[in-house]
Amino acid sequence: MSNKKDSGIFDRKGSIVLILSLFEPTIFYKIPVIHAAYLVLLIISFAFIIMHHIKHRIRLSKLTMAVIIYRLTLLMPTICYSGDYLTWGYLSITTVLLSMIVGIGVKNSKNAFLNKLLTVICLLLLMNLILEVMHPNGLLGYSGLNFLGIRTRITDYAFPAITISAFMLINNKKRKIYYGTLILSFVSIIINSVSTAYVGIAIMIITYILATRRILGIKKIGTALFIISIIISSLIVSFRIGDFFSSSITSLFGKTSSFSGRTELWDSAIKIVKERPLIGYGINNNGNFVPAIVYKGRGDVVALRQAHNQTIQLFHDGGIMAFLAFYYLMYICYKGCDKAKRNKNSILLASSLFALNIMMITEIYSYYVAPYIIMFLCFYADYLLPKQKEPNI
Repeated sequence: MSNKKDSGIFDRKGSIVLILSLFEPTIFYKIPVIHAAYLVLLIISFAFIIMHHIKHRIRLSKLTMAVIIYRLTLLMPTICYSGDYLTWGYLSITTVLLSMIVGIGVKNSKNAFLNKLLTVICLLLLMNLILEVMHPNGLLGYSGLNFLGIRTRITDYAFPAITISAFMLINNKKRKIYYGTLILSFVSIIINSVSTAYVGIAIMIITYILATRRILGIKKIGTALFIISIIISSLIVSFRIGDFFSSSITSLFGKTSSFSGRTELWDSAIKIVKERPLIGYGINNNGNFVPAIVYKGRGDVVALRQAHNQTIQLFHDGGIMAFLAFYYLMYICYKGCDKAKRNKNSILLASSLFALNIMMITEIYSYYVAPYIIMFLCFYADYLLPKQKEPNI
């Protein structure tokens, strides 16, 4: 149950600090004083939301419980194999806190919450873009390291920004800020030339068009896209269907069917994962494989620290239990779109989550809190829909 007094939490000016505490720019990790201050801010924000739930007798949502279960599946192997407790704890707090904040925000302060969430993301993207133009070779002497991290991490923020802006525009909120956010997101992606983001945006648009025009002929679009994402991932990673379309992939995206050498990387990573399939190796140094993945990269035998595939990474970090817990979390988020009225809004959210799932074939997103925004908004899709009557699609 909830109390009416909690309805204005995101109508207050200070609430933007609450949201900001979730998204620490990567560059701050390199500055101990600022990093420590951010951790303190995060802990205060987490304590505030916990007290808010207790004061107003707000029960933990199914979403938050699923997030907690997923994070707990990673704890045991991290303890057993002396992993990185700090990374596990930090990511656990930020992910759980985000799920609770989104729950309060969309239920009680829908537009105010989305606007402030979008404002924070825009500020981070803008700061990253400015510093990247001023320091193209990287910040603080770290080659290729920008305000928000390496160039591919721009997708973590740009994709949720695109999703929220498009959602608001569909709701007839024709404000210049939403068009500005779209431009800022696209410019950030183009400057960093992130191929994964290009593919993700294309998939989101195509899926949205097919679903809104009933070309797919599917009633429960969320569940259907969840199943389709698993099938596509299996075909690409396990059955290497990309080899059958190697010429098309090269002509369209300028990439080989090995996805820039990732298939060989997956093969090496799977061998490591098979040694501990039940509980994995735990969280190690922000997602690094232990032992390192050794494969032939660009003709030389090299060692890499990440699988460049979300599923393989889940098996490494927490075995079959982490895999099941994460995909259950993903499933209930898709189901949120099914529970909502089928219209352009819910279809957009489901299409965005589907695109994120496909991008997970070649990238890892579970170590960064921003991509979870899309998942959690899908779970609360029913609360986000406009009150006015809108025909089903």
